[in-house]
Amino acid sequence: AFVGQPPHVFGVTPTSAQKCDFIYIDGSNFGSDPGSVSVTWNGIQLNVVSVKDDQIVAQVPSNTITDGSGHIVTVTTTWGSASTEDLLFVSDAGFGKCPTMPGHGLLGKVYILDANTSSLPDIGGQGCSDSKLDSAQPCPFNTILIANPDVPDQDWSLGFPGAGTPQDEWFAIRFTGTIDLPAGSTEFRLCSDDGSKLWIGQPLDPTTTATTTPVIDNDGVQSVTCKNGSFAAGAGGNFDIILDYFQGPRVRIALTLEWKRPGDSAFSIVPESALHLP
Repeated sequence: AFVGQPPHVFGVTPTSAQKCDFIYIDGSNFGSDPGSVSVTWNGIQLNVVSVKDDQIVAQVPSNTITDGSGHIVTVTTTWGSASTEDLLFVSDAGFGKCPTMPGHGLLGKVYILDANTSSLPDIGGQGCSDSKLDSAQPCPFNTILIANPDVPDQDWSLGFPGAGTPQDEWFAIRFTGTIDLPAGSTEFRLCSDDGSKLWIGQPLDPTTTATTTPVIDNDGVQSVTCKNGSFAAGAGGNFDIILDYFQGPRVRIALTLEWKRPGDSAFSIVPESALHLP
């Protein structure tokens, strides 16, 4: 009978994370089947997102109980277990709420901005070579998941994406996914501190907004500002969504997306159930 090799773990990055963050475990003999690999931290099962023989991507679940201490990460396969020497610290702070429904929410890619940026730069471009958005081919320095854009006006210290990174100001996020819309025209309200933009349409190419319809432009360095726009969904269905956001000076943060569908009497936050990961 075939006997596989036990896993080896070389390290984990980052060593500080928030709930919903991805962690990357480098090593060997992990295989390629996420269903045959488990990852635990402090006795808590992490969500295995993908597996290559030399790297596992796992997500810190939203129900993780944190105690302020660092703990080892353990990888278990059919052929054995191995643990990191590095300790992983997990904090409660986070940008928005973690997805609670499988396959729902929005995927966000985070980029570094130059200090004193006054508006959202173009996040388009093919390939990537640099995490800064003054590069022609920017790479995200972090990837996050949120249930929905529901971050009310709050102090910057209450949570930013990518705990353990140096970015607590001057960053941009491109959120992508799909949204379920009813027949007819839906009105949207986008509020943010600092700038934000919304596109809806199909098909989606996450490196460009050319195939989508601009719905709201709420750009600029600003205290919480809200702007409205509408999208005609025809017979209704599932549409691609791009939501860009940038944070300038740290002071305050906010990002909320509300809708008023045909027949609704008031605006309400777009729920997680209507949003799907790309």
